[in-house]
Formats: sequence, C-alpha cells, structure tokens
Amino acid sequence: MTQWADPAFARRQWKDAPTDDVKLQELLDAALPAVVAYAPAIPETVADAPTSYKLAHTLHARELWNAQERANDDAIVAGDFVMRARALTTTVKQLLRPASGRPRVG
Repeated sequence: MTQWADPAFARRQWKDAPTDDVKLQELLDAALPAVVAYAPAIPETVADAPTSYKLAHTLHARELWNAQERANDDAIVAGDFVMRARALTTTVKQLLRPASGRPRVG
C-alpha cells in the first residue's frame, strides 16, 4: 500500500513526532489502513495524495501515538509496540470526507 504521508511530511506537521525514524514509520504504517478505508478513492492518475489526505494520515498517526502513551487494559500489543485501538477523530474524518450541506425539508 502506498504511503500518503512520509516521515519528513509528518515531522513538518507534528512538532513532537518521535525522533526515531523506525517508530514514526511504524505509526504511519499503523494509521494508514484506517484512513484509506474511510477516504473516498483517489483516481489512479493522481500521483500524490491530496494534502488533506496526508494531514489526515499524520493526525491519525499522532492519535495512535497519544493512545500508546496512555495505554491501559484495552491495549493492543505487538512486540514492544503498544497502542489502544482508536477510532478516526472528527478532524481526520473531515479532512478525508468534508461534510456537505444537505437540504432540509419540514
């Protein structure tokens, strides 16, 4: 699966990102499936993901990092990498599928 945000992009957006390249890449890898599943499909002809997709990817990685820091009994453990399962935040969802106005009847 192609990455939307790479560690360099993530660090520009996230000032407290892990300094360890491996750890940051693991967070980005873990965050990607959820944002890809939620986002509308990108046409194959688009070389780079839109900036909003890259930001959503980075924000969700940050949310996973924050969950890892507060891990407790609902933690997911893979080796020495621990995190809590977290749903996409409203901010991430809006970056991927902006809300549109809906007509209201009545």
